[in-house]
Amino acid sequence: VTLEDKTLHTLLEYLLRCLRLCSPWVLPAAVDACGALIYANMARLEPLWEPLLASGGALETLLRPDEPDGKLRLAALRTLGAMTVKGEPPLPDWCTARMLDLLLDCLTDTHCPDPSIPVEALMTSALKSLQKVFSTKWGVRSDQLGRLLGVLKHLSFHGFPGQKSVRCPSLVPSPLCLHLPVPQVAEQFRPVTPKKRRRRHRKAQGDEGETAQDVESSGKTSWKGASSSDSEFSDSESGQLARQRHQQSSVRRHVYLALRALVKTVDCREMFSYWLHFLPDIPVTLGAPQTQTILLTILRDPNPQVRTVALELLTDIMSHYKPFLGLASHSGVQRTAFRTLSETVAAILGEVHRCLHLALIAETCPAQTVQLLKCLAAVVSGSPYHRLQAGLLTRLVGDVAALLDHRDLQVQVGSLTVLGAVVGMVPVSRAEVEASLRPQQLLATCASKLLVSDEALRISSTVVRVEALQLLTLLFQGSLLDLRESADKVVAVVRLCLLDAHLAIQLHAIKLLGAFSRELSTSLASSSCTEEAQSLLKLGLDLWMTCALEGSLQRCLQDDSLPVLQAEACSCLASVGSQVWDALPEDRRLVCITLVLALAKDGVDTVVRNAAIRCLGNLCAYASLREDLLFLMDVGDVVLEALGEPSLRMKASWTLSNLTEMLADLRKQGSKTEVPAAFLSSLGTAALCLQKDKNHAQANAVRSLGCLLQFFTRDHLGREDIGMLVVKSVDSLIQGLRAGLMKVRWNACYSLGSMLANEDIVAGTNVRPVLDALLGSLVSCSNLKVRIQAATALCAPRTRAAYGSEWATVWRGLLAALEAADQPVDYRKLQHQNQLRDQLCLSICHLLALAEAQDISKIESASRNYEGRILNAFKKALSKEAIREGLKRAHDNLARESDDPCCSKTTRVLLASLLNGDLAELQSQMHSLEVK
Repeated sequence: VTLEDKTLHTLLEYLLRCLRLCSPWVLPAAVDACGALIYANMARLEPLWEPLLASGGALETLLRPDEPDGKLRLAALRTLGAMTVKGEPPLPDWCTARMLDLLLDCLTDTHCPDPSIPVEALMTSALKSLQKVFSTKWGVRSDQLGRLLGVLKHLSFHGFPGQKSVRCPSLVPSPLCLHLPVPQVAEQFRPVTPKKRRRRHRKAQGDEGETAQDVESSGKTSWKGASSSDSEFSDSESGQLARQRHQQSSVRRHVYLALRALVKTVDCREMFSYWLHFLPDIPVTLGAPQTQTILLTILRDPNPQVRTVALELLTDIMSHYKPFLGLASHSGVQRTAFRTLSETVAAILGEVHRCLHLALIAETCPAQTVQLLKCLAAVVSGSPYHRLQAGLLTRLVGDVAALLDHRDLQVQVGSLTVLGAVVGMVPVSRAEVEASLRPQQLLATCASKLLVSDEALRISSTVVRVEALQLLTLLFQGSLLDLRESADKVVAVVRLCLLDAHLAIQLHAIKLLGAFSRELSTSLASSSCTEEAQSLLKLGLDLWMTCALEGSLQRCLQDDSLPVLQAEACSCLASVGSQVWDALPEDRRLVCITLVLALAKDGVDTVVRNAAIRCLGNLCAYASLREDLLFLMDVGDVVLEALGEPSLRMKASWTLSNLTEMLADLRKQGSKTEVPAAFLSSLGTAALCLQKDKNHAQANAVRSLGCLLQFFTRDHLGREDIGMLVVKSVDSLIQGLRAGLMKVRWNACYSLGSMLANEDIVAGTNVRPVLDALLGSLVSCSNLKVRIQAATALCAPRTRAAYGSEWATVWRGLLAALEAADQPVDYRKLQHQNQLRDQLCLSICHLLALAEAQDISKIESASRNYEGRILNAFKKALSKEAIREGLKRAHDNLARESDDPCCSKTTRVLLASLLNGDLAELQSQMHSLEVK
């Protein structure tokens, strides 16, 4: 029943007066009535917040430690729990802080004069309320966090056999974490984390079984909740002892549930500095005294439910604080009085590995083993093994590999998941992984689980087979398996699994086929041995003809009832590789192209269309299709149609850029293929419209415009529509140099370089705005990669005439950029700074190689103030052959142009500035180049 605000306020005010005036035996019922009114209505009771929560208010009075009625204190705690239910608008910070203070007071002073109410009941009720507070994502003040964690650590060993619960003072953050950096993980070093999968577990038995997630999603359930039932315990002495142990373990379990909820609430940097109090950096000893940490609970707590929740908490810590685990670095020295943060984190990870190793050996319950394996997967994903103590990974893999043939299927799944996490580590110590995993043995184990002949056994082990397929896919993605040695097993596995009735098996079989094909394509591209290349090509043909193109893949592409399977089949087809594709029979290729083109058109599921459009973008690059004008035009029509839909725009823009790049390659190769001008105009117009986007589609559009500008010939430029397109494209690319995304700027530099390399366009275009824009990026852009590409674009023209009257401007700009390149940079950018300096030297050599007699005087006047910088730059770059060859061309050209008597002096000045008088050294280097 929903009450009006006025009625709600009146009733609650009446009950608050009753609490001060009524008889003691009525008080518990009155408090319960208050809780029923407050539940999910706290945000509507703003006038009553102070009477309820303020110092000396109703709740503080009812919760005082000397209250003789234990049932009254329990009812007051339930009412306080009703206040923590999230509502709109959220409560102010002082309310949540006051609730936390009241709950912490109850947990700190647990004395209960009423013998009928066990103290554990009060603790459990308060801990449940804490979980609700954290689950609502209300913030915890920094001044409360230390006290809160101190109380929870104290209670985490309440009633622990053989351990005395030590009352912890307010914890303080570790001083090692005072300057903890903001966690940022570069994309190329981000660990490949196995995808989470839903697993069904038996619901834990016992009282108060909700987890932190259950509390958050409980909705409008009964505000009182289910109280613990003790009917299963007898009244004998042993029954009372069992009841007490059960209640104590319930307290410990709810402590860990509260900590799990807290992990997702508090800022990760602030919280990580406290976790060092909960995880040891010294071994957990078997005898007394023992460090009271989460690992001790995992190893020694007698209650399996408490061990499970402690493992879940450790899993959350390893997952949530993964960026900070990357700080670990094992020094190899004995423990000293002071340890750095990196050494401390490395020691903690070593202890976590040791603890889980011992727990895995001792555990006999399959459900507990599954949770241990889940925790191990999180530990593996976050541990930088290349900086940890040697041998950790080898022992871990040995422990897990022993469980691959466990009688429980969920344990097998967990083992395969952990091994998948090992394979997916980035950066990875390949030698250590190969030594510990033994990939060929792992392939044989996975194949034996997949090639099961008994149909009933195959159906019952579906989850294991799915995980085995995923592990095989990861092995090929990590290039850990020899293609020729593993081909027979892969062919057998893929052929059988594509015919399986289970959707997940078919899906992951297609993913395995795609991963194998990508690795095969990479090996073919890098193979220098003809015999080896022929062997790999035959292997690829057998794989595709035997497994996929005999009908299985076509069936997946045509099954409209399974769009996920269609999309994955398109992605798999995109990974065939140019050499294998060109070797396939023409009829099979034609069927695949027809099916993919149909899936890329309107009326198909969006996910499938995206995958089909991406597949077409890959097929464009294959040699047999690159000159197939009808195919390219079909792809263009599909792309132009898809660009109008926001959900397809990104993939369509990428395919458009690939298509235009293939057209540019046709021009480079001197192909005589006639591409209709109207088709080119429509592609360019679409790219111009796309360039207005403010995301990565803009980068693809800029790339497309550059490729088209590279393709246009003098015949195209004679058309009015193409001429207007060129003007608009150049203006658009100049604007792209000022875009927010650095990828767009880099592509704009590259595209303008392509335009400058096209003599037909340069001859009829004013290049001054282009050169000025590139010089601006070269000198002032903060991104060194963009500056390198701008310097490359400036030396794209092949003739002196292309620069026109701007030759001297470009020369001065390059010298200014050379000066700017010497500015201090972050140590992580030193490599790019050196590359920029080298490219500037190449660009200077290019200009000098094109210089004419009238340019010599301009060189001398502009170079006078930069002689030292030019000398230093060329001295650093002379070791590179490309620089020496460029300098030779420049030297030869200047020698020819200096035959004029009026130019001889300026030539000598230039050579002196470049070589500092060491002309003999240059001549010897030039001579060696000529001999070579």
